[in-house]
Amino acid sequence: MRRFLGFIAAVGLLSAACGGTASPASTGSPGTSAAATSGAAAGKPAGKEIVVASSMALTGGFADVGKEYDKTYRHYFDELNKNGGLLGRPVKLVLNDDESDPKKAASLYEKYITSDKADLLIGPYPTPILAAVIPITEREKMVLVQAGTASASLLQGHNNKYTFLGFTFLDRDYAKPWMDWIKTLPADQQPKTMAIFTLNNPFTIGVQKGLADLAKQANINVAVNEVYDANASDFTALVQKAKTANADAVALLSYYPDSVQIVKTMAEQKLKPKTWYNAISSTVPTWSSDLKDLGDGTVTPVQVWHTQKTAGVQQLYDWSKTEFKTDFIPFHVGSAQTVAEVLTAGVKGCGKIDQDCIAEWLRQNPVPTVSGQLKYDSEGIPQYSAILVQTQKGKDLAIYPPEVADGKAVYPA
Repeated sequence: MRRFLGFIAAVGLLSAACGGTASPASTGSPGTSAAATSGAAAGKPAGKEIVVASSMALTGGFADVGKEYDKTYRHYFDELNKNGGLLGRPVKLVLNDDESDPKKAASLYEKYITSDKADLLIGPYPTPILAAVIPITEREKMVLVQAGTASASLLQGHNNKYTFLGFTFLDRDYAKPWMDWIKTLPADQQPKTMAIFTLNNPFTIGVQKGLADLAKQANINVAVNEVYDANASDFTALVQKAKTANADAVALLSYYPDSVQIVKTMAEQKLKPKTWYNAISSTVPTWSSDLKDLGDGTVTPVQVWHTQKTAGVQQLYDWSKTEFKTDFIPFHVGSAQTVAEVLTAGVKGCGKIDQDCIAEWLRQNPVPTVSGQLKYDSEGIPQYSAILVQTQKGKDLAIYPPEVADGKAVYPA
């Protein structure tokens, strides 16, 4: 814990998030900006509480990931309050379970803004929930820093002024580190035929479109490109199509429960590609415990890894190992930390709670985070960066790019 406190006193950025019930932040995520540690921030926070509100999928279909966000945000705010709060004031984290229901999430954000008069907002998870929430926060001119969707269809082309992305890549670039790594293989060893299984969802459809383009550029034939509905439970027919096509590269573009089921079906049908990718699932802490050795070999993108030299990464890594019993920083823990740091930086940069000031400050200033220094464009999108990790014997290792790799790829998987 001393290392955490030292980090907060040295680096510091904050975040706003949510998860749970309305209560003072009892856990928050490490970090605070250097400027914020002087003066009042060095003592006990005082004055009127700053209310940070959000909803999170703590039950329902998206709860596996939602709980990671919840724990990270709570830990962050707890540490923040122990180290002077925000602008010298205590922070109260209001957390409510949206039950993975877009309508409930929309209702909660309407309440946070109109009747509760929350000072700051953090976005929920995942894309279907954000699709219901972003129009509300934009209409009400409230800053929403979020790492719940990377969907370009929601984040670009809508003249969003107050929405900022905590991920370092959009959906169309989700598979880019996979394709970039494949290109480093000897030409005669690279996969030739791909199968893509895609949940019918704005985020995963965006990943699908980007991957199809990237595969074409890599001279990989996409022989199977199937979209399935959210109520699907039997993936045998999809897997058999890939097996018939002799697909030596397979992409699972789905959320956690579906990815687990598809992997089990691949094993049952004896589909063994040279390389296989999933958009988000294998860095969920329960991946290897749910799948055992069936989960080995998959690759997935992340934006924060413990081999990076960015400030706060080691502290986040130490906490993650204790909290999640993992030997890596789970994907959504890293992105939640990034969200927290971005929002906090905006508030501290302005020196006050002013939505227009925070939004403008974030567009005009680089923001140091555990994901690296982020520079936002006019639509609240940061520059691209990504790391590719692979699950090997129940452990996730970074395999690309070389400067952050802590393991060598197993190929064929």
